[in-house]
Amino acid sequence: MTVTWEFTRGDYYRTYTSAWWVWAFVLAGGWTASAFSSVNAHIDGPELEEVPVHSLRLSRKEPRSEPIEDSPTIEEIDTRRHTVLGAYGAFLSDIVAIAGAPLLADPTCPTTDRFRECLVAAEDAHIDAVRDPARLRVYAQAVSDLEKSWQQALSYAKRKGASTFDETDQDALRRARGLLDIALDENAFAAERRAAMHKAVALLGTVIDVPHQASTAIEHRVERLEIEG
Repeated sequence: MTVTWEFTRGDYYRTYTSAWWVWAFVLAGGWTASAFSSVNAHIDGPELEEVPVHSLRLSRKEPRSEPIEDSPTIEEIDTRRHTVLGAYGAFLSDIVAIAGAPLLADPTCPTTDRFRECLVAAEDAHIDAVRDPARLRVYAQAVSDLEKSWQQALSYAKRKGASTFDETDQDALRRARGLLDIALDENAFAAERRAAMHKAVALLGTVIDVPHQASTAIEHRVERLEIEG
């Protein structure tokens, strides 16, 4: 059985079978639904699985904290400075050591001059640090420079000995060392020791300025030998 429907427009009409119209409508609707479903699937995508936050591994690395070194106290820095001062003072009080390394008592020697400059700079830095604790780092650096310059000056003076002096001065230094050996000889006579001491100091004085404490120290040593003898 065929059902027809009429389309009338003015004096014109046509008759269509219901089957064609129904199938056209069904096909159009099916295509639209399929396209809509495909678009939704493309937009929405697969359903995401919920993941606990605590199970995620963060890619960002936490900054590593650098170890903080304790800053030295002013007392600790003072101790280092006094160690150098003590060693230098002991050298200036030992005329035998001076005769063996005269460059360390000679301010015209570059390494000795550098050391003395560091000595003054460290003293000034100490005064500043006492007045202003913020200057402590400057003081610490000044003492480090002092320690380094002392080792350089001492090593250079011991290594060179009297080799940098002219022949006359080298001869005077050599004779002075021999006289000092007599002055400190327990088996020598007291008068002989004392005479040798004075001649040694005088000879050294022709080459370098003999520190007063060195002259005083050798006199005390000779006197002690006389008392003990």
